[in-house]
Amino acid sequence: MPILPKKPRSQKLEERAATKDKKADFYRQSNVNMQRQVSELEKKKSGMIPTEKKSADKLISKMKKNTSNATLKSIGVSEKAFKLRAKAEKLKSKGK
Repeated sequence: MPILPKKPRSQKLEERAATKDKKADFYRQSNVNMQRQVSELEKKKSGMIPTEKKSADKLISKMKKNTSNATLKSIGVSEKAFKLRAKAEKLKSKGK
């Protein structure tokens, strides 16, 4: 097997940042989907009987909590990607 040359460290960091960006996009998309589902459920809630309304309220509150968690995760992952890119730029300027 031929020996493959090592990738520069800055390139590795760029690849990790790209992966983090994909992850953040996933969280953003799931956040949008959950918000849409919550709004649909709230619209349907008006025609439900009281016991269904209660279970729908529980589901809505759980989904809202998940949406806020997904938002926080996407922000955190985006920040990590930004830091990795900054580190990669520093290394590129040093020539590594």
